[in-house]
Amino acid sequence: MRDLSYIISEFKKSLSELGVKKGDTLYFSSDIQKMLFILRFNYDFDVQQDVDNLFNALVNCLQEIVGEEGTLLFPVFTWNICRGLSFDYQKTLGETGALQNWIMLNRKDFKRTTHPIYSFMVWGKDAGELLAMQNQESFGSDSPFQYLYDKHAKQILFDVDATNSLTFAHYVEQVIKVPFRHHKYFFCEYTDALGKKEKRNYSMFVRDLDRCGAPKFSTAFILEKKAAQQTKFLECSVAIIDLVAFFDVIKDDYLNNNSQNISVFLNGYEPVVGAEPTVPYEIGCVDVIK
Repeated sequence: MRDLSYIISEFKKSLSELGVKKGDTLYFSSDIQKMLFILRFNYDFDVQQDVDNLFNALVNCLQEIVGEEGTLLFPVFTWNICRGLSFDYQKTLGETGALQNWIMLNRKDFKRTTHPIYSFMVWGKDAGELLAMQNQESFGSDSPFQYLYDKHAKQILFDVDATNSLTFAHYVEQVIKVPFRHHKYFFCEYTDALGKKEKRNYSMFVRDLDRCGAPKFSTAFILEKKAAQQTKFLECSVAIIDLVAFFDVIKDDYLNNNSQNISVFLNGYEPVVGAEPTVPYEIGCVDVIK
């Protein structure tokens, strides 16, 4: 592959334009398919031969920018236990992108957090703090999402839109206690880092499917609310979300706008601030399929 140094310099330039700097806590979400397509046709990129060098260079660049005083988080989320499947800390891959799974399989300097639904590959100053978390709730006060808020973290959206990639919104919804979501409990066979298997229970703050449809907020909406910035890299969109500012946007929309910019609502439902959950709680999968 030619011009790798040029590509990385352009990547670094785009992050600089977004204000990424030493000491940042950075949560990186991505879809790299378009980037790979562009590299293949414009930069003699060979998927079989060049992907390791490219991904290593991108990750190294992020490490260099935030420095040892910063922290990087890459999501390796998987909903296996919601389907009644088992979870293996070492083997169960994420469902949130090729780059994230590549890091899990190839970068020994990154380690995985423990939650079987919302886990992250982490590196940097606060990696130990994140790895020590044993949160049962997906978005609770002892979870990585609380950490992201406390650290005033930023989320990079690399060629993905906030509608499908800003899971942090569900943490906000749990904190402000929106009535159209509730806790759902899942039982699973969990294999830990040492290979020990046991039955465990975890929960997620899920939507009431009869009243709440898909998320409605978009990157464009968050940009309009001044909680994000956006630039380009190799014709791919790159946005950065200030997660604390985004928290305030979601909270304000719930309190003052009936959550109309948060979700699509169904069957004439309108959320009422302070109302009890439309569903008190729910039990998900109990029996493990495999």
